[in-house]
Amino acid sequence: MKNITTPLAVAALIALTGCKEKNTSATPEAAAPTPAHAEGGPAGASHSGANAPAAGEAVAHGAETPGAAAPGETGRTITVAGLSFTAPEGWQPAPPSNAMRLAELHVPNADGADSVAVFSVAGGDPNMNITRWVGQFGSDSGEVLKSRETKTISGRTVHLVEMTGTYRGMGMRPPQPDTMMRAAIVEMPGGQNLFIKMTGPIEQMQGLADGWEKLINSMHTP
Repeated sequence: MKNITTPLAVAALIALTGCKEKNTSATPEAAAPTPAHAEGGPAGASHSGANAPAAGEAVAHGAETPGAAAPGETGRTITVAGLSFTAPEGWQPAPPSNAMRLAELHVPNADGADSVAVFSVAGGDPNMNITRWVGQFGSDSGEVLKSRETKTISGRTVHLVEMTGTYRGMGMRPPQPDTMMRAAIVEMPGGQNLFIKMTGPIEQMQGLADGWEKLINSMHTP
């Protein structure tokens, strides 16, 4: 009896142990969905946060939106010889038409031709250059130089002149009667001064007086 009972007891013990192992393994499987569900929630939030801009970036972009120029001036600022100017409304920057010019501003006229403001750099005493320009004009009355003014703009000495008459220029074109020239000489360090000149029919140039004044007075160091 002892030999028969022992195997039966062992078999019963094995069966009981197997039942306990089966029940133990079932518990983690039932609990498995919980970690998966927890991971899905934060993961979705994480992806959403990754696609959104950081708070600092949003502030930076917002600050740049208005632009550095005042309203209506965007794209109309030109920089020449280390100085910046704001082109008046309707005055369009254009590539220089020759190597002597650093920049140009074109203003369409009713006759289809453009009035052109020319920027260049050259040496020489301002008085000597003004005298030379006056010599390029002729007038029946002998009065060519209509106005002359010297003032300080943005810390620079600026010589402003206006003259009218028959313009002969450098002798390369036929004389042009009833012509006006406006010019500004900005004194620069080193003796190479900035010249801004605009020449055209008197009637057209008179209509551009306000724009010219705004252009010159807008000069500043960028």
